[in-house]
Amino acid sequence: QQQEEEEEQEEEGESFYFRLNGVPVYAKGANLIPLHVLSTAVTAHDVVLLLESAAAANMNMIRIWGGGLYQLDALYAAADELGLMVWQEAMFACSPYPRDPSFLSNVDAEITQQILRLGSHPSIILWGGNNEIEASLEWYNETKSNLALYAVDYVELFQHTIGKVVHQMLPGMPWLDSSPSNGHITLDDDDTYSSDAQRVSAAADNAAAAAAASTAAAAAAESVSVKRWGNSQNPKYGDVH
Repeated sequence: QQQEEEEEQEEEGESFYFRLNGVPVYAKGANLIPLHVLSTAVTAHDVVLLLESAAAANMNMIRIWGGGLYQLDALYAAADELGLMVWQEAMFACSPYPRDPSFLSNVDAEITQQILRLGSHPSIILWGGNNEIEASLEWYNETKSNLALYAVDYVELFQHTIGKVVHQMLPGMPWLDSSPSNGHITLDDDDTYSSDAQRVSAAADNAAAAAAASTAAAAAAESVSVKRWGNSQNPKYGDVH
């Protein structure tokens, strides 16, 4: 009860943590990048040994970095056995991506395939959409000068395609569109398109968010959340590298 009272007193956006069986957990771990420049050189023994070393070092979480590759089945089986939590990202990182129908269809198939392969592993406690792409919109001259365009591309790929597949195939699975990120605004069942637009606009503090607000609201019927825009390094919401 004391824990619930403390959480009620927290300001919105103040906390980011995992709770297992009702108990808050302090995540201690590392990013896992490809073990070798040639992926075929990596064996099941290699990944098991790596996770055993992580557990021996008192880590409790491994983040499968979105700039790498989907890992071998043996890694997830070892994480299950060792009690390591896995933060699993889709393999997208550090740059804008297109949103033409053929590309989105290919991504839909990719995420579907990976969830069919990995979705039963209890060690995976969160799915993420990408590594640093939200932040990267402020890195390049092209994206900075066309934030509205690239924000819509981002939402279409990571919210309405990847996020939608995760929510449909793994109901209740925690989902984060990017890391670091401002996260997203969860939609209640009784939300309407108009209230969605108002909420997104209210959360916006840059041109990209304002321009993407109507697009996000119009797609709310097929999504459980809308994107929250702002400074991705702000600890107020989401996570911070």
